[in-house]
Amino acid sequence: MHGMDLSPYRGLSNLLELVVPRVLEHYIANQLVELKCDCPQCRRDIAAFILCSLPPLYYGSLNPEHLTEAKIQWRTVAAEKVDQCVRRAIACIGDVPHHHRAPGEAAPHVETVTPEVVAERILSMLFERPLLEQLYGVPLPM
Repeated sequence: MHGMDLSPYRGLSNLLELVVPRVLEHYIANQLVELKCDCPQCRRDIAAFILCSLPPLYYGSLNPEHLTEAKIQWRTVAAEKVDQCVRRAIACIGDVPHHHRAPGEAAPHVETVTPEVVAERILSMLFERPLLEQLYGVPLPM
């Protein structure tokens, strides 16, 4: 899997990864919500929770004129849904904070790995499954 040319995918991003932290900071700065813990780890956990709760808003163009499509997609994410996700994430993370650990420090008996390592593990599990080859009738690229 190493050595694959992934350049055609350059520029592909979930725009909500740029929007959610700003929305969260707006809520905090304007005291629209109250955090039980204000540490960077809890803020990252809250943002991750929100991102997992909302449908992704992927943007795959390097051409700025294509942002119109993203604006249309953004309209499908209702403000009420974003508000609900922010408030729910703050409540859930506040109930089980990770602030007692340093950034990057794993909980006891939990392995710490990078997202790239997790992605490689997922890919190797997918490629090990002959069922996928049977379903699609062609060998999967390695």
